[in-house]
Amino acid sequence: MRPSEFILANAKYLADTVPGSILDTVAKKQPEIGEDETIADLHIHPYITSIDDLIDTMRVMKKNNVSLCAITTHGKGDSRERDYWTVRQMVKDDGIEHDDLYHAFRIDWQGTKLTFVGAYEMYTEVDGVGGRMDVVALMPDKGFEDSARAGMSFKDYADICDEYEALVIGAHPYTLWDPYGPGGFFRFRLATDDERSAMMESVFPRVLTVDMVASNAAWMVRSNDLLREDFLKCRMQRPLANSDAHSKNSYVRNEIGRAGNIFKLDRHENGADLREQLSNEISAGNFRTYLNYTPTVQFLISIAFDKPPKNFP
Repeated sequence: MRPSEFILANAKYLADTVPGSILDTVAKKQPEIGEDETIADLHIHPYITSIDDLIDTMRVMKKNNVSLCAITTHGKGDSRERDYWTVRQMVKDDGIEHDDLYHAFRIDWQGTKLTFVGAYEMYTEVDGVGGRMDVVALMPDKGFEDSARAGMSFKDYADICDEYEALVIGAHPYTLWDPYGPGGFFRFRLATDDERSAMMESVFPRVLTVDMVASNAAWMVRSNDLLREDFLKCRMQRPLANSDAHSKNSYVRNEIGRAGNIFKLDRHENGADLREQLSNEISAGNFRTYLNYTPTVQFLISIAFDKPPKNFP
């Protein structure tokens, strides 16, 4: 990343956010939506390990006008980051009233219908790309989690996504994991020109779409700008916009919906219908997006703390 690019990207980030603010809210920066529209955040890490976490997630979704949440786990999930199927079973076991649509479940929370679907984010290896490129498998059939694994080649991973009918989303593809990232502290860096060309050739034609994320803070806003330009050039499509909120605590969970996608979705009788609708609407470009960036303090807490300091609300 060129020094001038680094400086300009940081300046844009600071101009677009409220530096150091813990009062900056999500909903006030969202566009207005119609009664027939739904805000979907399709790349979130809500870290649901208990019913209390689920309730807190629903509180935030209602507050931030998010009606559709993808419970996204890194890899196959673990005891701190339970996957969709585990959370779905947790809801059943706890006796929470819900509509079970198999690939989705819906809860009427304080008068608002909230829908949950599943997703897995795993890193893949791409020829010509030095860092690790993450891919989200959205709403796969049961069994995907047993077949896929982190570190696969992108082609093999995408083939498994097809086998289990997952929607393939290149997750912030120009933001690459690298243990030798800037300053040795941030483990992500911007893809080089050659790496971007490699992805345009082998990745972009193979995915349903890609996403820009609100957690691309500081200099990484440049990643989103380049992705928007290149994906439009390569596919004549707009990327999705998602929060990629890493909700390790209740404070950071408030970032759900910082970015989002606005759809008009028909009534769906089951999760497979919803998955097909999302695939069709994304392919056709029948959605709006908004992208606001995670402010400085929220971003630093999300990467530095499992729990916020006591002086934070």
